Amino acid sequence: MAYESGIAADHRDLLGRFRAFVTGHPSLIAAGQAWQELRWVQQASTQELILKAPGLAGTDAIYAGLFSQETAASDLYQWQVLGYTGYLSGANFTGQPGLSPAHYLSLWNSPMSYWLVANGRRAILAVKVSSRYMLMHLGFLTPYATPGQFPYPFFVSGTDNYYFGGRRWSEVSTIWNGQMRNLAGVWATPSRYPAGQTYKHSPGAIYPLTSLVLYDATAIYGEIDGLFHVSGFGNASENLVTVDGVNHLVLQDVASTGIGNYVALRLQ
Repeated sequence: MAYESGIAADHRDLLGRFRAFVTGHPSLIAAGQAWQELRWVQQASTQELILKAPGLAGTDAIYAGLFSQETAASDLYQWQVLGYTGYLSGANFTGQPGLSPAHYLSLWNSPMSYWLVANGRRAILAVKVSSRYMLMHLGFLTPYATPGQFPYPFFVSGTDNYYFGGRRWSEVSTIWNGQMRNLAGVWATPSRYPAGQTYKHSPGAIYPLTSLVLYDATAIYGEIDGLFHVSGFGNASENLVTVDGVNHLVLQDVASTGIGNYVALRLQ
């Protein structure tokens, strides 16, 4: 796995950093898990990036797209985030095979702190916009099934699922806007566990981390690799929880700071 943190100048610089990280980080290259760039197009107000991730053993083909766009007059700066099942060089960004519903990461045109983790199966990006924390997931879950049973467990999420032009960063209320390609090959919105739990930390101020599991009425599908629920009792964003020598970054749900509104991102 690979990890990077820093400060991006704006939403466009952030996408450039994301691109460089997943395609060129030394840890990903050494593990044979660097993502392949299939398309990179920059225009005055847009950027288009299509990628293929190789999986952990180099045997998968995981397709994803990111599109940076802006409406400066309305102070709207967003990434559109999509999952695919393949790639056609002659097709446009929204014309790729197996297109997921659109999801968005709401950003701004100013400096932003960010934390980025990736391996050959997925990338997770956390971004601080003003006092809000935005989160994006792009890639495979860790499924509770064999590859033959669940061959393409893609989960895509951002801060918003509104059509572009809908909401500014300050209007976003939750990070839980995601969809998964289920066992039938249909993009569907799963439930998650835990959600909204109000337990405190353990004696000695120890914060247990609980896997985030995706499910619906028909199946329990799997968990999000490297992202966990953590109690918000006496906790705050950017705190670190250390488990087995590995730091986990505490993040609030955009602007919500209740006891059940926190996750922890493994920085590895």
